[in-house]
Amino acid sequence: MSKNLHIYRSSAGSGKTYSLVRNYIAMSLIGDGRTFYPRYFRHILAITFTNKAASEMKERVLSFISDLSKGVGQGKHNSFFSHIQEDTFLTDEDIKNRSQQILTAILHNYTDLSISTIDKF
Repeated sequence: MSKNLHIYRSSAGSGKTYSLVRNYIAMSLIGDGRTFYPRYFRHILAITFTNKAASEMKERVLSFISDLSKGVGQGKHNSFFSHIQEDTFLTDEDIKNRSQQILTAILHNYTDLSISTIDKF
């Protein structure tokens, strides 16, 4: 399995959290690229600087994955749903189905959602 490191540097209010959440969810939906595994999120580590940012990111992951599982934004240009389609090339149904499975896996294994601060790392 290849290891990827993505580093985002930008100023406050520039959309870092949105970008991190978007990439986190896209990677969770794709998995290792061969087979879908609902608990793949366990292999992703997101690190930020503050507890507030880590908490906000966890909340957004849950909120956005929940929205995806319900098809919120489906068919709308420039929505989170459309961004995930661009990132993953998955069908609408695949995004919804996989998101439902991931959401269930996260809720049942919340401690495996590895989003924390540099201090805790």
